Amino acid sequence: MSVRIKPSSPAGQFLMAHGVAESVLNAATLRVLNWQTGDAVTAMLPFGKAAIFVKSKYLQPDANGNLPIDRKLPLLRHELFHVQQGFDWGFVVYWVRQLWARIRYMSITAPNSPVETPAYDAQRAVHAAMDQRGIPR
Repeated sequence: MSVRIKPSSPAGQFLMAHGVAESVLNAATLRVLNWQTGDAVTAMLPFGKAAIFVKSKYLQPDANGNLPIDRKLPLLRHELFHVQQGFDWGFVVYWVRQLWARIRYMSITAPNSPVETPAYDAQRAVHAAMDQRGIPR
């Protein structure tokens, strides 16, 4: 299954209100992949496209094919931050920086690396916004 977050959808509007560019939403396709070590991983593709591989629990669209505004969005915000990095840095530089972060920090997640820290910050900001709106955990 693959899902796109439409900019006009409630989840798309919420994410754009929290720093995701419309071009990033249009470039990213979410696909189910349940065997990765974490809950999600972003793969920048050539020509300005990206695939975000997530566990199936993160892709449960409604009858209209839209993702709900729920506690799954902060993780998607994190991954969409990586798509923006790919746009900003370019395809090759993105992959080099991602690979170097894993080697340098000797971690597959490299949470304290310069490529991951801002993505985690964006994820925490969406969590905080959901707390303010009273969206349950």
